[in-house]
Amino acid sequence: NHVTLSFTDFELERINFNCSHDVVEILDGDNYQAPSIGRYCGFEIPHPVTSFSNSLVVNFISDHSVSRRGFRAVYSASTS
Repeated sequence: NHVTLSFTDFELERINFNCSHDVVEILDGDNYQAPSIGRYCGFEIPHPVTSFSNSLVVNFISDHSVSRRGFRAVYSASTS
């Protein structure tokens, strides 16, 4: 089984290319030690992300300096 996460809206602070202030990180697994399969910030809607396992973790990290609209995403499950 796989999980696909699709962003429908995306607007986070972006100061530099490594997303050091606000970031949405997608992890392939069921805990925060799972491998990262994507880190996103800025204004461009990311492409859909599909897990290699049967679960995903969406980890949102933000600081207090700049507020943006945030993000919205939907997910779906599929079998291989």
